[in-house]
Amino acid sequence: MNNRLKQLREIINLSQNEFAEQIGIARSTLSLLEKGERILQDRHIKLICQTFNVNEEWLRNGIEPIFKEKDTELIKEVVKEYSLDETDELILTNFLNLNSAERKEVISTARRLVELLTNPQNKNSNDGSIILKNGQEAKLGTTFEKDLAKENEINDKIKNCN
Repeated sequence: MNNRLKQLREIINLSQNEFAEQIGIARSTLSLLEKGERILQDRHIKLICQTFNVNEEWLRNGIEPIFKEKDTELIKEVVKEYSLDETDELILTNFLNLNSAERKEVISTARRLVELLTNPQNKNSNDGSIILKNGQEAKLGTTFEKDLAKENEINDKIKNCN
């Protein structure tokens, strides 16, 4: 299994540091695992398979394919069930292709956005814009993301002053 672990890391073109960081272990531990001087634990096998979309049978026993095929049929069902358009499907597909840390970051950002959009105090009924915590108005669209980033920057500066 140690040879397949190294082979996987090389296939996905990550350094030992990058690979180890993504699965939450030290680079030195990964090095020992790749050399066969340490045994890969089940929890790490599961995490590797989930993070890098690896077929567990391949990692454990060398049975190909190396990577799991994406369940595009399931995505197609969700798209149909919820009447999603091509953009929605693309967002869903890309989200599912992210690793765990990246998904958490997207979810955190989405929660902040939903909070802004659903709080009645934030809405300006005249033009559909929302009021940010710093009192500025932001219209949805291309400038909204910049406004949200600016608000986050201002909030960070305020926190650092306290």
